[in-house]
Amino acid sequence: MKKFYIAIVLLTLYLAIPNIGKTATALQYEQTAVVKISGSDLRRPPKKIKRSERLEVIDFTEKITSRMAHHFQGLKSIDLRQCDGLKKICPGAFECCRFLEGVHLPPGVLTIGARAFRNCFHLGSLNLEDCKDLRELGCNAFEGCAALVELRFPGSLEIVGKECFMYCDLLESVDFSPCVNLRLMGEPTFDFCEKLKSVMFSQRFHFGEGIFVNCPSLRVRFAV
Repeated sequence: MKKFYIAIVLLTLYLAIPNIGKTATALQYEQTAVVKISGSDLRRPPKKIKRSERLEVIDFTEKITSRMAHHFQGLKSIDLRQCDGLKKICPGAFECCRFLEGVHLPPGVLTIGARAFRNCFHLGSLNLEDCKDLRELGCNAFEGCAALVELRFPGSLEIVGKECFMYCDLLESVDFSPCVNLRLMGEPTFDFCEKLKSVMFSQRFHFGEGIFVNCPSLRVRFAV
């Protein structure tokens, strides 16, 4: 009988130890994010979300760390407009979310990091006008967004990184004229955007010739 009780105790400890680790991880993750899957709110680390699950919406409350959503293969939309404390989308955060169609960011975000939305093939439009504090778009942030046809920027934008819009195959026009504080664009910014026809800047901005590469239909204009 004594051996039986010892076996029960050992089995209990064996089962409890992994759960203790998982609970700690989950609690740590709860401080940073709330994940919504098919209408149900779940609070758990990304590694517990299987690739087969159809993740539709992800809503972060404080911050987004690098490649946090990389495993969310079914991600269709991101709505972060209520995340008042969110200031930075870290590099590679939503890279290769190939089903992503819509993105809404909070007005207080300052930086969209390098490769943040790289190869989001179904992202068709990007309206950042309400991001009144946005200062920087990182290198390759929207590279390979092949369905992207519409871009809107806030006046606060200052820096656009190298190859930020490389391989945006359907993009035809871009208007930077509201961006009166724009001072730096990496070279090239637009590369292999073969349908790009029109880009408009404010009169304050002086761009280098290397910003546009392999854009055979392009005509650059300045706002009056």
